[in-house]
Amino acid sequence: MTALTDIFTTAGFESTLIPIPPPEHDPTVSVEIYALRYRSPTGSANAKEPLLLLHGYPENSNIYRRLGPALAKSSGRDIVIADSRGSGQSSAPKVRNFSPGEEVPGEEVLRTRYSKREMARDMFHVMKHFGYDKFSVIGHDRGARVSHRMAADYPDAVVKVMLLDIAPTYDIFGKADATLALAFFHWFFLSQPYPFPEQMILENPSAYLQRLLGRFTKVDTQIFTPEVVDTYLQQLAAPERVHALTEDYRCSAPGGADLALDAADRAVGRKETQPFRVLWGKQGPNERLFGHEGMLALWRNVCVDVDGRAVDCGHYIPEERPDDVEREALAFF
Repeated sequence: MTALTDIFTTAGFESTLIPIPPPEHDPTVSVEIYALRYRSPTGSANAKEPLLLLHGYPENSNIYRRLGPALAKSSGRDIVIADSRGSGQSSAPKVRNFSPGEEVPGEEVLRTRYSKREMARDMFHVMKHFGYDKFSVIGHDRGARVSHRMAADYPDAVVKVMLLDIAPTYDIFGKADATLALAFFHWFFLSQPYPFPEQMILENPSAYLQRLLGRFTKVDTQIFTPEVVDTYLQQLAAPERVHALTEDYRCSAPGGADLALDAADRAVGRKETQPFRVLWGKQGPNERLFGHEGMLALWRNVCVDVDGRAVDCGHYIPEERPDDVEREALAFF
């Protein structure tokens, strides 16, 4: 971890662990979010809102080890990079396996602990902790789903959103067929009832991780250095984190809180009004399944102002093509 920490420290980032106030419906939950912040030397004088970077699965904040320092140098704005609950150095609140004597919330509360609404709330409070009333977001994979929900739940705070390599959650399940299920195999695996996916992953976390990294990467896999892979593997070897990350996917599956919220938004024709920019891997599953026009059409169903394009890489865009994302971010934000 030291070499990776040095990358951020050398670029001027400082780390902190931020306690998140519990919501009224879940007063016993304890969440701390690990965040890295870079403060622009120009400070508030540049009038640029800060930029929040959110990672996906099975990564953590280290996915932005190239892009974060690059944006700190080129964007002229404050940068925050955070580990989502359950990942990296953030805490992983329990959903199951409580100890005797612990107060156990009701099932309806527990099943939402890894919903994108709760994870978005975490990040809203992270930015509030730093004194930011308004900010923009770049989210990859699961972090992009958190970003989408955050734009919906906090429209006065979220200024612009860049989403990296996702189609809307609602459409992943709504358009599911054999081709999609094979492309997104882990969605359907991780959505299975507890404890089957957790047991399978913990039996051989390294093989599972290599499957994910190898299947969805289309450039030199050496971009995943041993130090980086080790931080991802640590998550998949820790039972409490494997369970947390699996609950994230259960929340997005049929019967889960995420899909219910998305369905409610669709039912009333809700569309986000902030500008959205969507990038996806030209050699990844979204391009194969939906194509250029299809991807934009899916996002135009839920966003008023959206555009985007495919990037010549696979799924892990911030690691495969950080320079492309930097150029897009500088032009968009």
